[in-house]
Amino acid sequence: MNILSISTLYNKGGAADIARTLHEGFNDKGFDSSYLAGYSDRFSRNDIRDEKVYFAVNKKGITTFLNYLSHKVIGKDFFSPNSQIIEDLMINKDIIICHTLHSHWLNFENFFRLLKKKSANKRILFVAHDSWHYTGRCAIINDCTDWQKGCIKCEHTDYYPSTLFSISKIEYQKKINLIKSIPNLEFISPSKWICEDLKRVYPNTKVSLVRNGIDTSIYNNIKIKEPTKDLEFCVSCVDISQNGKVDLNLIEEILKLGLKIHFIGKNNPFQSYPNAINHGYISDKDKYIDILSKADCYLFTSKIDSYATTVIEAICAGNLIMYTKSKGAYEIMNSENKWLGYEFINLENFKTVIKSDKFKKDLINLTLRKKLQYQAFEFYSIDRLVKNYENLF
Repeated sequence: MNILSISTLYNKGGAADIARTLHEGFNDKGFDSSYLAGYSDRFSRNDIRDEKVYFAVNKKGITTFLNYLSHKVIGKDFFSPNSQIIEDLMINKDIIICHTLHSHWLNFENFFRLLKKKSANKRILFVAHDSWHYTGRCAIINDCTDWQKGCIKCEHTDYYPSTLFSISKIEYQKKINLIKSIPNLEFISPSKWICEDLKRVYPNTKVSLVRNGIDTSIYNNIKIKEPTKDLEFCVSCVDISQNGKVDLNLIEEILKLGLKIHFIGKNNPFQSYPNAINHGYISDKDKYIDILSKADCYLFTSKIDSYATTVIEAICAGNLIMYTKSKGAYEIMNSENKWLGYEFINLENFKTVIKSDKFKKDLINLTLRKKLQYQAFEFYSIDRLVKNYENLF
């Protein structure tokens, strides 16, 4: 079976990490899998040894820069890379899996028309890591419901990816009609709520729920931290200063309690606090996991994640999870498995939780925590992820 995966990036967390993990898992299972990324981040092409990985645009390409500018002004990618490389990779492919297609590299109109033209005898899978497929512009809808009316009047130009002016009303209908015109198209999403949104907009298109997975094998030798009198927490995000990804006010209030927090990510605004341990941005998974294992709890305060890989990683590292109300947190903490998690809404509620008998008992119950850690190894493993896709094929 020949597979082509397409995504914006090759080596930068989140959806790109899931797409790359799948690609590598397909090859390990004996499929012939190729991967096309818009561009590479943090590494040169020479650093990537996988001969089945291709790039459509140069990392510093002028089209990427121009698309970035056009997005900032009207929220649209005008330019596409040379379509020949995409067409060449589509030849003899049985399945084409499209992950993130937005973010400054691909004009969706050109690409969807190409998919329609080349889709004969191929399965086309759109993996909805976010809400982009059913909005006129943005990928993160937060609490906005205007997409249900066709993005008639966008009042949230600050939603990712942000823009100065919005033409989402025009783009919405264009995008929906083009997607509906692609034969043999199916949707996959790791999030139930995104699946339900997709069914609302595309009632005649198959939609499947497939939970994300990670390389859980690298967690096998991680020892769960035995509790001490001082609780240690961890917060991780590519950019710690990004409000929405991190509730900056709430984290600062927790720091003022004197609790120790490990920060993994760039632009940490809390470096002046003596109890804030700044590790900077870390791409090396072994180093990242080592820091996670030094914490008792993982703090998840994002309002915009749809299915947070960082929470999965923290569960596999044996962390207790403390989270604020969000769809992304609920998808994981209230899914098929009941992980050790505690919802809180503000500082007073946070203090109540960490003083509660249940929290204290769970913290010292290493047998239970180890059991759940091993359950996570199986549930979020690459083998299970690939098998679920294989069942769809």
